[in-house]
Amino acid sequence: MRADLAIARFNYAKALVRLGRYGDAALLLGEVRAIEADLFGEEHPDVLNGDLNLAIALASCRQFDEVGLVVDRCLAGMRSATPPWCIS
Repeated sequence: MRADLAIARFNYAKALVRLGRYGDAALLLGEVRAIEADLFGEEHPDVLNGDLNLAIALASCRQFDEVGLVVDRCLAGMRSATPPWCIS
C-alpha cells in the first residue's frame, strides 16, 4: 500500500514540475524518497533515482546547499551499491 502511495505522489510531483511548481514538487519528492528508502533500503536504485529527481527540483528552487547534500547522499549510495570490480 505504501508503494502505491509513493507512486501516486511521484506522479503528482512530476505534474507539479511541469507546472513550474518546483518547491511543491521538491516537498513531495522528499516524501517519496523517505517512503521508498523505508520500503527498499537506502541503496535501492529507485531511492537513488529519487535522490537525483529531488536534487533537480531543489536546484530549480535555487536551494543549492540542499542539492549538494542530496547529491552527496546519492553518490555515497551508488558507491556502496556498486560491486568493487565496476569501480575504477
